[in-house]
Formats: sequence, C-alpha cells, structure tokens
Amino acid sequence: MKLSRRAGLTLAETLAVLAIILIIAGIAIPVFLNTRSRGYEARDISNLKQLGTAGVLYYESSGAYPDSTAPLVTLKYVPIELAASGHDPNAEGMANIVVKDSVTTPFYRPENLTSYKSSYPGLREFCISDIWADEVIRSSQGGGWLVELSTGRDDKVLAANGFRTGILNRAGKYKRLLYDTSVVLRDFKDGIGSNGGKPAVYRSAAQLFTDDPKAYGVK
Repeated sequence: MKLSRRAGLTLAETLAVLAIILIIAGIAIPVFLNTRSRGYEARDISNLKQLGTAGVLYYESSGAYPDSTAPLVTLKYVPIELAASGHDPNAEGMANIVVKDSVTTPFYRPENLTSYKSSYPGLREFCISDIWADEVIRSSQGGGWLVELSTGRDDKVLAANGFRTGILNRAGKYKRLLYDTSVVLRDFKDGIGSNGGKPAVYRSAAQLFTDDPKAYGVK
C-alpha cells in the first residue's frame, strides 16, 4: 500500500508568502492612512464651514459674531458633534487644551472650558480682547474667528531660541475659519512667530487669526 505524501509548504515557500504579505501591507497601510487623513481633512473643512454659517446666523440674531463654538452649541445653532475634529487626538479637544495651557498665566479663564470635545479654538479660548479683535482681526481681510490646530507639532527651532513649549510654539499647517465662512490654510512658521524668516521676539495668539502685520507689532 502506497502512502500519500502530506501536502505542505516548505520553509522557503512560507518565507516567500510572508514577504509578499509584508510588501502588500507596506503598500496598503500608507494608502489607508493617507485616505483616512484626507477624510479627516474634508470633515474638518466641512465642520468649519458649517460653524461659519452658524456664526453668520448668530450674528444676524445678536449683532455680534461668536468668539467660540460654545455659544453656538449652547444655543443649539449646531450639534455638539460638529465641534469635534477627526484630527484631534485629545479627548477633551484642542480648544480645552488651549484654555488649560494658560493655567499659569493671568489669562487663565476656567469658565472657558467646555463639557464637550471642542477642537476648534476661538478668540475666547485665547482670551483675545474685543478691542484687539476689532482693531486687528475683524477689520482685516484675512481675519478669522476659529482655528484648527491639531496637526501642528512642537517647533524645535523656537524651543531652541528660548520659547516655552506650548500651543503657540507649533510648526506645520493649520486651518483658519474666516468671517465670510471660507476656510484658509496657514503655516505656523510663516503665519505666526516669523520675523524676516527668523523666530519673532514676541508671538501673540492674535497672529493665529489674521495676516495683518499689526498682529506682530509691526507698523
């Protein structure tokens, strides 16, 4: 009686299959991550535009623009979910992180914290005064009232120049919601904290919300 040979893969064949799987994974994973990132990007822009439209409705009702997502959520102009960004890794949201980041300064306002995930910091979270907002931000062509900062990272160049680590010490791109409901992409290095290509001596939160040189103290 002839015994049948048991089918199986040799070590070489097994390694070849594993190599093929790893190659496919190496190609597929970056594509998947890139697709997911683009999805978050589209969702962020959609969220900001809807918040911008709600801001216009708020203005028509109250005569003033909101300075945060908080009044829009509280007055039910928008659902809570609209205030959350898919890019934002923080459970409480970047807007609340901005408030907490000022805890050791005179600008700390615990009442500006929200009970929901708030990812889009506004003028309120950065404690920008109405006078400064009116004179520098609202009157400028590129002025906005919400920003999406979640994709920024610590700026090592600024840290090396003696700036403390924090929200304003960021590098990379961020999004700004303008008063006309459009969304623009800005760069942390070019948009704020830059003075002739070198780190600025003074970096203010207002520089996040406008391209106006007055936000740098430049006449």
